[in-house]
Amino acid sequence: MSGTSAENEYRADLARLREKEAALLAQLEGSPAAPYRLRYELELVREMIRDTRAALRRLRPSRPRTRRYSLDGQTWQWLEKQTWEQLESMDRDNRARLEWMRAVVDDGTGEMTERQRQVFGMVYRDGKKVKDVAEALGVDPSTISRTARRAVEKLRRYAEGRELVRTCTRGDGSIDLRKVVEETALITPRQRQVLLLTLDGYSRGRVAAALGVDPTTAGRTLWRGERRLKKLTHYLNSAELRAIRNRKLRADALDWRTSCKELAGKYGVSLWVVYKLTAGTRRWEGMTALQYDVWTRRQAGESAKTIAQALGMDVKNVYQALARARRTAG
Repeated sequence: MSGTSAENEYRADLARLREKEAALLAQLEGSPAAPYRLRYELELVREMIRDTRAALRRLRPSRPRTRRYSLDGQTWQWLEKQTWEQLESMDRDNRARLEWMRAVVDDGTGEMTERQRQVFGMVYRDGKKVKDVAEALGVDPSTISRTARRAVEKLRRYAEGRELVRTCTRGDGSIDLRKVVEETALITPRQRQVLLLTLDGYSRGRVAAALGVDPTTAGRTLWRGERRLKKLTHYLNSAELRAIRNRKLRADALDWRTSCKELAGKYGVSLWVVYKLTAGTRRWEGMTALQYDVWTRRQAGESAKTIAQALGMDVKNVYQALARARRTAG
């Protein structure tokens, strides 16, 4: 099996597992007193998702390491082998690595709750025993162990997310953001849905309609998902996510050997988005690509509604493009 076919197979498996995870979460939300079997099955599915993501990362060629100590150039395994006390005892030559590790922990602890952050600091930074921490906080030692375990799990997921971004970085330095959104464990299934629709060029209203929720809910979910992605990609909002995609799409559109339909398939967007972005560079008989496509489809007898559905646009925009095409055609 070739690397490409194996990657496609893993991606299909990942998509199926994500759907299963979303279905189980919906069942659990609908019934707070759900049987233990559902929770156990959810944990199994999440474990399979982690394994599939790991298999995908192994298929991708890793970028060469640089001498700059950053989170993108390190691995989680190195972090697991160190203790805070060992890091503090490093000599001056390793000060850059020490500063890097401090930044890793500081960024990752932002994902924890206040209590998890407190327990993590006392157990891992201060080196206190679980029993002593429990006495100091007035709780059972099992509670401290559970809180510390959850804190480390969040830090691990954060580090894995940054490693995922590294493996999704292309040769030209740009990031395949769709892969990051599809595979990272740092966002919820609903946030993943909203972010993917946003990358497809959907407005907030269309996202809300597609998911059957209120526009304010869609906007809030988008904002939360972007806030988590910001830690990984340093991109700030959906407008910037689309701008990055649009710049690359426009550059590819300069090659006339690539059709608009091929561009839409490559970037996973509707023809309407491609036509808008290439209106200044692609024209036929004095019409833009959009006007020409709408005109030819209308001449073939297609209704405005059918054209809108095929191109991924609103019916009113079909009529506008058709009116301009008629003026051009005379």
